[in-house]
Amino acid sequence: MATFGPHDTLAHLCLTLAAALGPLAWVAARYPVCKLAPVTAAIVLLSSAGGAHSSFTLALDRVLEIIIGTIIGLGVALFVLPSRAHGAVLDAAARVTDLCADMLDVLLDPELTADARQGIPKRHAQLGAALRPLDTAAEEAQRERRTWLGDQRDPAPLVRTLTRIRHDLVMVSRATANQPASGNAAARRLYETQAGVRRQGVWFLRHAALALRTQGQPPAIEPVQAATQAYLDMVQTLRAEGVLRELARGVTGQIYTLSFAVEQLAQDLADLHARADEMRPPARMADKKPEGEVTAPTVTEAHPASGARTDQGAPPSA
Repeated sequence: MATFGPHDTLAHLCLTLAAALGPLAWVAARYPVCKLAPVTAAIVLLSSAGGAHSSFTLALDRVLEIIIGTIIGLGVALFVLPSRAHGAVLDAAARVTDLCADMLDVLLDPELTADARQGIPKRHAQLGAALRPLDTAAEEAQRERRTWLGDQRDPAPLVRTLTRIRHDLVMVSRATANQPASGNAAARRLYETQAGVRRQGVWFLRHAALALRTQGQPPAIEPVQAATQAYLDMVQTLRAEGVLRELARGVTGQIYTLSFAVEQLAQDLADLHARADEMRPPARMADKKPEGEVTAPTVTEAHPASGARTDQGAPPSA
């Protein structure tokens, strides 16, 4: 069009632009990869009007400019300033895991005040907002894998696992909205095992977040499973003894709901353990240590709300 179309006058140039840009605009609207085609055509047509070079030469120069710019951009992105979406996925996943630990620590606190409970919806909103950057980074990482710019594992299973954990925490939040008074004998027995679930769950999530950030070995899941089973056994024991009948009907229903939510949470935490292990580099997976070396029981109980500190090398005893 630039070679054979008339553009010696302004009217002819406008007609040539309309004839050239019309089809290209339709192609760009249908195929986003061609969105710069109308701009390139306009540059070639306007540059060739009254110029000393032929339209073919100008078009060839434009193509060469794009090729050179693309090569330079790829070189800078790959070798000078590389930024892999895989690392962004792990950082975002670690932040979500830390927020889950904060949430679990608050929800399973039997002494939680009414003022502190009013802040739970805000925590849920923060957790949901933290999942959005994770979804974005995971989509970018999948594009890198499709274009062979990254050889890491697919992050989609990790994103799905963290989303399920968030849903588990929503169930825990609803189940703990009306807990029995701590002075009740049944409640005291139940809170002893619930405290174990709280300690082990928070400890696991904290160290899972650290493992995601450093691409290290994830923490052992067995203490969480043992604490969860102890809680479920206590619920069944209280049910068999008929002690739960002493509580209000709504409170009893919430206890059963919490036992179901805690069981689901333990299963999803086990899935998180597997997903965090999958995201490790192959070289580090080859040096994997036995799980028993990560589960020394000597530790001080830790709750962020109480200000106590936890030994980062071992899980708290149930």
